[in-house]
Amino acid sequence: MPEYDNTNSGALFRNDRKESERHPDMRGSVDIEGVQYWISGWSKQSAKAGKYLSLAFTKKDDQPAGKRGGGQDRNAPRPQTSSVEPLTEDDIPF
Repeated sequence: MPEYDNTNSGALFRNDRKESERHPDMRGSVDIEGVQYWISGWSKQSAKAGKYLSLAFTKKDDQPAGKRGGGQDRNAPRPQTSSVEPLTEDDIPF
């Protein structure tokens, strides 16, 4: 039986260690083109877009697993976050 290829896939799980609003609602890991990342997700709400998920990715080499959650190193660079709001009919010029 061939081994499963996990490239460009990952999973998020409910964060059962969340102690404050700043901690992610979900955590997990993802493989992007052979590079392993920790992934954090926050459930958010926008008046314009409604509910959405904001994500942050951190290379596993840059941040050890023991540092996830509330014990982050204050000197470590902050992960890039991305939240994309869906287009509405008003955003389309034609």
